[in-house]
Amino acid sequence: MKKVVRKSIIIILLFVCPSAFSVQKATRKFDIKVTIKDDVLEKVEKSCPEEVHVYEIQPGDPGLWMERFTGMLSIKGKTKETKELLFVKEGNRYLEIRKVSNCAFYGDMARLWKEQPTPEKTQFNVPSNAEAEKLTRNWLKKLGFSYEDMRDLEISVSDEKFEITIPEKKEEPISIVVGKNVKVRRRINKLLVYGPGSKIKIYIGSDGEVNGLMAVWRQILPSSGVLGHKRVLENPKSMKVKPIKASEAFEALKKNPLDHLPLALVDQIDINEVRFGYYSRSATEHQKYLQPVYVFYGTAHANLPNGKRVSVPYEQYVIALEKPFESIWPETYEFKPEPRREGEVPKRGKDVDEKGG
Repeated sequence: MKKVVRKSIIIILLFVCPSAFSVQKATRKFDIKVTIKDDVLEKVEKSCPEEVHVYEIQPGDPGLWMERFTGMLSIKGKTKETKELLFVKEGNRYLEIRKVSNCAFYGDMARLWKEQPTPEKTQFNVPSNAEAEKLTRNWLKKLGFSYEDMRDLEISVSDEKFEITIPEKKEEPISIVVGKNVKVRRRINKLLVYGPGSKIKIYIGSDGEVNGLMAVWRQILPSSGVLGHKRVLENPKSMKVKPIKASEAFEALKKNPLDHLPLALVDQIDINEVRFGYYSRSATEHQKYLQPVYVFYGTAHANLPNGKRVSVPYEQYVIALEKPFESIWPETYEFKPEPRREGEVPKRGKDVDEKGG
């Protein structure tokens, strides 16, 4: 039998993962053609609010978060501390709280990513999508979300699948569902929060057991509670600002479409969708303000050294303010890619967002 392959592990080329790497601005010796579909900018401008809040945010007390999660998960053990995080381990179960963002990561290491089909076992008692969402809402309630809070969330459910091949039967690989992945996204004043932060991921295994969880959910000031945001509408710590137009953001994008992306080969980018919302940094990055951004989606095209033309997904953020409160990308961290000639293909790397980014 061939080795079981976990399809859902995401391996992404560096130049299609802007949220996972904060890097120096790319320098190019030739221009990149950037196109956009007709009416895309006009449509997003019609839907954008004339004014939007910028919120001051911060991580809460990591000790309170550890107390909440250990109680929920019934983990008993001594909490240990390092410069970056608090963590506790009980048997195969591990929980950590990252101080810079209050990111909570939990995993039952005997089950997380290890429930795999075999020729003898191809059936798993996996909950339905509706059951997985209901279980997630129950967890959110325990985490401090009210029913009113949950109305502002975007909850999506997908299958956790493995492919397995049984040579004796001479069949094509079959796909086996072994669990459910649930992603929870935050909305603030009806605007979705993009980027690697402000989300909760829950992995539900067979028999409806929660085998893993990751939550990056910074507090908006002033705030009470641990995760529930108490329906943010008006806030003494927020500032009302007028965002720039989508057309202005597009002009900024065209001037530097590879900002913070280590690209060497792309010569054309076709934009087919633009969204407006907030941006949240990853679990390992400090952030002071929740600011509005335009998110540009499309396709990047490149010629490889072997002459082959390739196309890959493109995603880039442009801050929607004339005078940003802070950079989207962390100022204190600078990614230095290995020296590479312009004709070389970028290396592959794992999306750090899957565990804690």
